[in-house]
Amino acid sequence: MIVPQLRLRDSDLELFDMNPQDYIRVDLENDADTRRRNTVDLIHGLCVHFEAEISTLLKKYVGMLIAEYEKNKQAKNAFVQKDLAMYIVLALSAKSQQQTLHGSRFVLLLA
Repeated sequence: MIVPQLRLRDSDLELFDMNPQDYIRVDLENDADTRRRNTVDLIHGLCVHFEAEISTLLKKYVGMLIAEYEKNKQAKNAFVQKDLAMYIVLALSAKSQQQTLHGSRFVLLLA
């Protein structure tokens, strides 16, 4: 259920094709309440208790997505696989960065 929520939908692609600047503006302004943002938050929450398992699963999925992209590079919307892979990587790396920042704040509060 996690991965399909991160995938670009046809409506996203259509909006981007029609007006790229508007798509980016809307995406940046509404980041807090998007299905992709909520899914990233779910990944962060799952990693609190199941970090090794979630990271391993998502890393394998990223490998599959990149392989699928490489196999079908010339297809019209092949970049959707690559976008999804990058989004998963960013979700996992943002989790690590968030933990580092929270740890730093905690240390500063104790000092």
